[in-house]
Amino acid sequence: MVKDHQGLVTKIAWQIKSFSPDQIEIEDLIQVGLVAMVEAAGKYVDQGHNFSTYLYVRVRGAMIDYLRNVCSLRRSSVEWNKRLRRVSDQLAQQNGQEPTEVEMAEAMGMDQAEFRKNADRAIDVHVDSLDEVYCDSSSWFTNDEDDQHEALEKSQMVELLAANLKKLNEREQMILNCYFIEEMQLDEIGAALDVSSVRVCQIKKRALEKLQAAMSAN
Repeated sequence: MVKDHQGLVTKIAWQIKSFSPDQIEIEDLIQVGLVAMVEAAGKYVDQGHNFSTYLYVRVRGAMIDYLRNVCSLRRSSVEWNKRLRRVSDQLAQQNGQEPTEVEMAEAMGMDQAEFRKNADRAIDVHVDSLDEVYCDSSSWFTNDEDDQHEALEKSQMVELLAANLKKLNEREQMILNCYFIEEMQLDEIGAALDVSSVRVCQIKKRALEKLQAAMSAN
């Protein structure tokens, strides 16, 4: 199964690369995808849908997770470097000379080993290209907090939606997951399920109508 589907992993990698920051290498995405494929092959159980369908969701999800982790690491690295420069400037003004590593560690409330570990990690991340990754409007980095009433209402809606989703059949659940969660196009879902994009659209519409009726009834 792994040998027969290597081409699919490469195809998914290029799809992810098309909306990734410039510093994300296609080779890294393919490597992540290959590891995910081996894991997927080991866990796959035939439940009426092709391995390629199962593989597409798992590999794409693994690549998206990798992308999020890389961007999160870059952001934390930039914050560290900002703090480092701020403390360094303060010590330099106080002492009239550049601070030593021991002085920096003490000023930042760390022992020298912890300071060195954080410094090395920050160096390993290419912070120059953070502007290519970070955007205040990006859903990866937003942190908008709802008030108590909104949070409670949202939580109740999520529970209700989850309960009604389970009432859909397996194919309807899979198509909604691929379309709304995995953000696949209708023709991509159709190729994975071996049906036409028109048929996928019909199933998606029927599933949403079922959900809308169930939510309204509840």
